[in-house]
Amino acid sequence: NCFSITHLGSFNQDRNPLKLWQALQTIGDEHPEFFKHLKIRLIGQTDPKIIESLSACGLSEFVEEHGYMAHNKSLEFLKKSQLLLLPLNNTPNVTGIIPGKFYEYLAVGRPILAVGPETGDCGNFLRQTNAGIICDFENMINLKFTVLRYFNLYLENNLILPSSSIERFSRKNLVQNLVN
Repeated sequence: NCFSITHLGSFNQDRNPLKLWQALQTIGDEHPEFFKHLKIRLIGQTDPKIIESLSACGLSEFVEEHGYMAHNKSLEFLKKSQLLLLPLNNTPNVTGIIPGKFYEYLAVGRPILAVGPETGDCGNFLRQTNAGIICDFENMINLKFTVLRYFNLYLENNLILPSSSIERFSRKNLVQNLVN
């Protein structure tokens, strides 16, 4: 069993969460047991610059690159993950964007760690659903605190998702809202 942080889909340079990688490095330096459990799973096409960033933070040995994977197999990886990584594009218009991956992540019922503007729509939806936490791109202290909190819950075998209101984001309900 491991403390896995999983990203699904295309992972491009615009979404590279540098402060998260630095936070993971710091946690491992301060709490050596963290590195005994850590796995960073990247499913899908990953920009080589992201791999370089992980390497620069001394995290290479914890990275598993899976490349493209059949959808049902990737969902199995997500369901077994401790945290689902949702990095948003670090661009001015990101506050109104909800990535399609957000709904995919909601459906598997594992905690989401989003990296992006805390005041945007994605952050609002995370708070409404209790499906995870959003940390700002540059807020390494908050990223570190959040990952440590999830890691400690994992160690206690208590990393469950107390999400609420997820049902209203189901396809059926979204279509019904559109019809109405």
